[in-house]
Amino acid sequence: MVRTPGALFFSTLIIFLTAAGGYSQGPSFRYPAANHSAIDGTASFASADEAAGQPFYRNLLDGATASFRTWEIPLLVASVFTERQKAGNGLELPPLRLDENISNGFSENAGRKTLGSLRPRYYPMLAAQARFAGMVAIDILNIQDYSPRSYTKMFRFQQALYYNTVVTHLAKRNFNRYRPDRSDTQSFFSGHTSTAFATSTFLYLEARDFINGQARLHNQQLPLFSPTAWKVVSFSALYGWAAYVGYSRIHDGKHYLSDVIVGAASGTLISYLLYPHEQRPRKATRIKLGIVPIRETSGLALSVNF
Repeated sequence: MVRTPGALFFSTLIIFLTAAGGYSQGPSFRYPAANHSAIDGTASFASADEAAGQPFYRNLLDGATASFRTWEIPLLVASVFTERQKAGNGLELPPLRLDENISNGFSENAGRKTLGSLRPRYYPMLAAQARFAGMVAIDILNIQDYSPRSYTKMFRFQQALYYNTVVTHLAKRNFNRYRPDRSDTQSFFSGHTSTAFATSTFLYLEARDFINGQARLHNQQLPLFSPTAWKVVSFSALYGWAAYVGYSRIHDGKHYLSDVIVGAASGTLISYLLYPHEQRPRKATRIKLGIVPIRETSGLALSVNF
């Protein structure tokens, strides 16, 4: 693992931002007419007022319970056997010609390492642990009360990282592809990239919901930038980092382009599916049928208004 001043700087920055960000991750905005429940509808969340009247460990427990679904039990059992599966016995998956051409262009970088060569879960787990510590400390000190939904998001983030690892290891153990540097046959697909995109996707969705909530509370007026501009900044920062990780894996001779693309798609999809999306109230659809005469000709037109 690489330990550089840059890695130390980013580690310190992540701890500060995520611990401080815990303060902004208060009870999430609730639409008045919506029935907010878990993503699969199996559990409802306490309101902000109800959360304020409960001890923090009760909200923490409710959030943990709501984040777990019964269908995950067989998946967790299967993941144990997946981790015991030996690598090197899968199907041969040679790189594409485009992969080899791009990799050859970086061949002079053999032996060099960038920040992207840190352990795949280093930054994500650092963020998750700092966030957990920050939220619990703030809640215990009564600086801010967190709803079970806020804790649910925290646990879903951990789940997204775990399931991303399971899917990545499943691919590495069932497909044999030599890395560009020929160090082993676990090139497909990039675990560093999938983890980076899983992290960025989950955090961006949280940032998006937080920005939307603040925009509604303040009549679309936010400091410095508009809500859309804040989303663009958040998207650029988070996915820019994830893209850098993917580039660094090609640069360091550890993965081909297709490894990085598939890893990015896998991590993004897993986090998107596990994120507890806000449920907006459904608007009543009004359908009006009418017959309108057509001028200067003989005939009628049918008008449908939604």
